[in-house]
Amino acid sequence: MLFWFVIVLFGLLIVLEWNAFFVFQHQNDFEFQELERNSSMMIDSLLKNRDTVNPQYGAAQLSPRKHRVQSNQLDRSLLEKIPFTQAIDNQPVFFQKIELVFSTHSETIFETEARGNCLSLERLGIIENQKTIVRGVICRV
Repeated sequence: MLFWFVIVLFGLLIVLEWNAFFVFQHQNDFEFQELERNSSMMIDSLLKNRDTVNPQYGAAQLSPRKHRVQSNQLDRSLLEKIPFTQAIDNQPVFFQKIELVFSTHSETIFETEARGNCLSLERLGIIENQKTIVRGVICRV
């Protein structure tokens, strides 16, 4: 009788260990999906919105003639302000690096210390009438 009791307990222990393993695995998947979703929203927001106070939320060029933001056309002066305003904002998801890749050269706008999990995304944009690939590395603390 004691033998069967030990066998049942051992089987229960194995089932609980496997369950804990799968729960932990899905938690890591959820965290990565959350980083992926937030990163995608941040890089898209950077190209499609304009915020002069917090340019990490949008650095698109403003068209004075049309009185609206021109999507995918970036304002270089706002891009260069991002590391300063981002440090004050103190959000859990932040730009670690923004790099502009032109057809002839690439240019790093800024780069900070990498902390936590990071993900690199690229979007097509226009700066000073030149097509460029905007590469953003977004990290989660």
